[in-house]
Amino acid sequence: MNKLPDEPIAMILREELARVRNPSLADLEQYRGTDWWQLSDAEIAVFEIEPDRWPTFVSVYCAYRAFANVTDRFNFGNDIDARLSRQDVQAILEPARTAHPTWGITPETCSSDGFALFAQHYAGLTFRDADRCWQKMFWSDVRSGVIVYRGE
Repeated sequence: MNKLPDEPIAMILREELARVRNPSLADLEQYRGTDWWQLSDAEIAVFEIEPDRWPTFVSVYCAYRAFANVTDRFNFGNDIDARLSRQDVQAILEPARTAHPTWGITPETCSSDGFALFAQHYAGLTFRDADRCWQKMFWSDVRSGVIVYRGE
């Protein structure tokens, strides 16, 4: 794997991924269920996601949503969120947005391709794993009514 960049967003993600990958800190059972950030048995089968890798995927997805201005915080649900203000988060993300504007830096332009590039560059995920995560999250949003098709 290529060396990950030393940009502020990469350093924040490394800290978060070290936490969720640490067996003594990560509670994998909290990531099982039917909420948007959790993984159900059906999703494991349909999207072929290994449950022990899901915490990494969801952390990278949360970081991408902040990168794409869908949210104004990382929403990792831990001390990183508590210690960083919204302004801190925006300052951390601005260099990445400037360097990679085609990766979807607005809610209207974020995409599976942009997420895959972000996930590969900043967290070392494969494009296949990034797509598994994106598709799971997309269909979760459809089921919950966040995404509505025209005419429905």
